[in-house]
Amino acid sequence: TLSAIARYRQNDLAGAERELRAVLDQSPADDVARFDLAFVLFEAGRSDEARDELSKVRSLPNTQLQQRVSELREALAEPHSPSSR
Repeated sequence: TLSAIARYRQNDLAGAERELRAVLDQSPADDVARFDLAFVLFEAGRSDEARDELSKVRSLPNTQLQQRVSELREALAEPHSPSSR
């Protein structure tokens, strides 16, 4: 997902989405990539799709990522206001 991160940092949300979906095509159980996709969709103003992807996240390797999931879930419960980068 390094190329997805690079695209995200260049504000290429469509490119980041493509990269992350390609990862998930190969590894559907990659919850980190799925979380990243949910975040990109949220940033793109596609909250319903972000919620759908986030609901598929089952486990994450560390508590920091778990905290990020909680924060994104809270943000999705509120009117859309993308984070500042």
